[in-house]
Amino acid sequence: MTKENLSIIIPTYNKLPRLKLMLASLSQVSNIEDTEVIIVNDGSTDATSHFLSEYAKNAKMDLKVFNVKNEGRSTARNIGVKNASNERIIFCDDDMILDKDFVKEHVKCLDLSEKNVIHGFIYSLSFLKYFSDPENGVLFKEYESEKGKSGLLKFCITSDDIQNNFHKVEAQRRTTKFEKDIQKLFAMEEQVQDSKYTWVSSNGGNLSMYKDMFLKVGAFDENMGKIWGAEDLELGYRLHKKGAYFCFAKKAVNYHMTHVRENAKDIHDEAFGYFQNKYHDELLKKLKLYFDGSIHSLVEWRGICEDEN
Repeated sequence: MTKENLSIIIPTYNKLPRLKLMLASLSQVSNIEDTEVIIVNDGSTDATSHFLSEYAKNAKMDLKVFNVKNEGRSTARNIGVKNASNERIIFCDDDMILDKDFVKEHVKCLDLSEKNVIHGFIYSLSFLKYFSDPENGVLFKEYESEKGKSGLLKFCITSDDIQNNFHKVEAQRRTTKFEKDIQKLFAMEEQVQDSKYTWVSSNGGNLSMYKDMFLKVGAFDENMGKIWGAEDLELGYRLHKKGAYFCFAKKAVNYHMTHVRENAKDIHDEAFGYFQNKYHDELLKKLKLYFDGSIHSLVEWRGICEDEN
């Protein structure tokens, strides 16, 4: 059992350039040598498997790699937890750059209660959406014609930046509307010892809890398959129903290397539709209006739900 009693679970699928940057940041995280890291390669068809095999040989961390067939993030994360040695788990994604205090800040909150589920602060590196390879300046095809005139290359992030010039990462950070809405919701709920609404902060890119709590609610729903989005919201909903208390850890920071996802809204709508039909809860029906833009903030969503109770 490691000193931090903590395992980080990272699923990955066909995002090798971003995975390399994530690992560069992970190697700089305080106390990472005392933390188990589990990467689940979810059937990647690029060079991920070979890279991880070579990387693991010299990794300065307790790294375990599992290569599995492509079943989606829910299954990959569950496999990671099944193979975790420790009592506390952090979920992180392969396209995140981690702050050096990422682990330390999660541990602070986990130390307070075994019922705590922690949402860490997720910044967006929005300019990286143009790059298939942010380190080497390779643009997605639809943006290649803009390379000379737009100055996009100045937004590249390299492994050296992460290790020796981290303020370049910090200078590019932006806060998404969803993250701002989550912060405002937590501010309203600060005096409420209940997570009736704050469970909506459940985001598999920056989320921690006790392994027993995760298993108690039945882990991620693998019936969601390969559909992107809402699998972490659905987990958060069940965690709340089982008495988990959601906390916001503002200093448990990571940075999302945004990227192109075709038909993202349609895919998310399909995933959320599965979630909504599973429970037939009016609260979820109203939350769908938020994601559709009919309700403009999570605070407004909370107010509408409270007014109808």
